[in-house]
Amino acid sequence: GRTVPNVGPEENRQAVARFLVEEKGYAREDIEVGPEIVLNLADGVYRSRIDLVVRLDGAAVMAITCAAGALGSWERQTLAAARLFEPLQVPYAVVSDGREAAVLETTAGHRVGDSLADIPSEHDARRMLQSAGRGRVDWDDRIHRTWPASRMSRCSTRCVWPPIAMALHASTPPVSRSRSSSVH
Repeated sequence: GRTVPNVGPEENRQAVARFLVEEKGYAREDIEVGPEIVLNLADGVYRSRIDLVVRLDGAAVMAITCAAGALGSWERQTLAAARLFEPLQVPYAVVSDGREAAVLETTAGHRVGDSLADIPSEHDARRMLQSAGRGRVDWDDRIHRTWPASRMSRCSTRCVWPPIAMALHASTPPVSRSRSSSVH
């Protein structure tokens, strides 16, 4: 696509993508760069991006945030993205600075790894998909696990939570996604 200076977040993204290809066995084509999440809610459209999404045979297996600084401060946002990215949850959420990583299991939100070495390999991710598959999770349950009700109930009409609460009553999930490029 376009030329981006290889500094800060881009440097981290490049390091993580390179690690996935060189050390974990993923093909470059398995790594989607910068896909967008679009939430169509009652009061408007909310957009966000995920740094990297790893796919195997079309199924998203990892949503990755490439961040500088304290990785723990990005875990909640990355879990939310993995839970809302598409109708079937992405099984793993990863936060990495290119040197360290926090690996989270998306359904329960538990940390299952604390290093780059703990990121599932292509072989392990494929085996996980074949044995466990990807279960469909009810939209209401995904929203409640993503944004706790305690935060929704304390909000005024100007914060982001009320539109999310309104989405709980939507008949279909208000999520759509636009595809981006793969790693080149």
